[in-house]
Amino acid sequence: MVKLEDAVLARLDKNGHHFEIWVDPRLAWDYKHGKSVGFNDMFAMDEVYSDAKKGKEASQEIIKQEFGTDFFEDVAKKIILDGDVQLTTSQKNEMVERRKNEIIDYIAKNAHDPQSNTPIPPQRIINALEQLKYKFSLSRKKEDEINEVILKLQKVLPISLEKIILSFEIPAKYVGKTQGIIHKYDIKEEKWLPSGNLVASLNVPVGVKPSIVNNLNNITHGEVIVKEWFIMKKIVVPGDFLTDERKKLGSNVYLKENKVYSSVLGILSESNDYVSVIPLNGPYVPQIGDAVIGIIKLEMSNGYIIDINMALDCFFPKSLLKKSLQVGDVIFARIKEISDFIDLENINLLPKGRIIDVPSVKIPRIIGKNDSMLNILKKNTASNVVVGKNGWIWYFSKSPLVLEKAIDLIVKNSQKSNLTNFIDDYLKKQIKRK
Repeated sequence: MVKLEDAVLARLDKNGHHFEIWVDPRLAWDYKHGKSVGFNDMFAMDEVYSDAKKGKEASQEIIKQEFGTDFFEDVAKKIILDGDVQLTTSQKNEMVERRKNEIIDYIAKNAHDPQSNTPIPPQRIINALEQLKYKFSLSRKKEDEINEVILKLQKVLPISLEKIILSFEIPAKYVGKTQGIIHKYDIKEEKWLPSGNLVASLNVPVGVKPSIVNNLNNITHGEVIVKEWFIMKKIVVPGDFLTDERKKLGSNVYLKENKVYSSVLGILSESNDYVSVIPLNGPYVPQIGDAVIGIIKLEMSNGYIIDINMALDCFFPKSLLKKSLQVGDVIFARIKEISDFIDLENINLLPKGRIIDVPSVKIPRIIGKNDSMLNILKKNTASNVVVGKNGWIWYFSKSPLVLEKAIDLIVKNSQKSNLTNFIDDYLKKQIKRK
């Protein structure tokens, strides 16, 4: 526990009741801003007060009424997170300096100069912030202030936070010596080859690529093989805030209250004086869990680039597949994660067949309630049909022309009532004519 003379008060007013606890100022501030701390070290006393300086404890009945529990640690967490931590001026100054150093360190590690594709040294960031006369604050979340600092820096520095997938192969005899470098970054895949060599893929800022490659070359005496790397773009959705800087507006963005927002789902394209969004193909908005159809676009040493009918491709590691795929193969999968890129899971290879491309907004009508429309299509045309929410439909059919015409009718008449019965009647008539 922190000594009482070193503690400060964390306070919360709730429904007319006042609650106070004695806490370590630094640990409480860290916890309030999302860091993991040791709770045993954070509190000076295991008591909740209505007036701590007078030693007046809060009523246990009121505590339970307001917090749903009287367990001290649970109550204390809520007071810190929802209330205020009373810092002295010197403590505030110390916290501001800490935040400043943390943000500068974050930018130095994650940003790069897009003109030279090199890291930006911390001192260059400090000099730019001094030029801008930027004042750090504790009134915002650190993540929000990082975004603000980057927007400000773009006025005086070429700066980008783009990331890449960096893939390489390390000879077996050097693997142990390189673990310290590899595990500093976000590992997307690790695969051991029969030779004992390690193939690894890292998600890293563009600017650190030269440093990683140089370090691995030094350790392996030049025997490391850098296989591939490709840039990952940032996806934005309609309504996403892009910038509050004065910039020339390109396509698919709009200005509201001096702030620029995206009007479409797409890939952000931004420079020091220009901002736009490159729309993704079609109106398909990917969601986690969506079933999609994809086509293998490119085979890499450690995985596949997969086209899912969007401007942004997906990457899937070979290590998660039981058998290899070929360029042109059609797969059925689900979207696992959406961030700066899209991760897939549960990939299944589809047999030879055809693909129809339809607007993704029409897919719910093609499936129908409880798969009613889809079942009618399959039954009446003796077809195997797999529908992806990304607007691609794979099928193998004994009556391909009839099936395609039926799907076209659904797309063109999606607003029609009793559409399921209409398509059922249509298909039965077509099959009778054959």
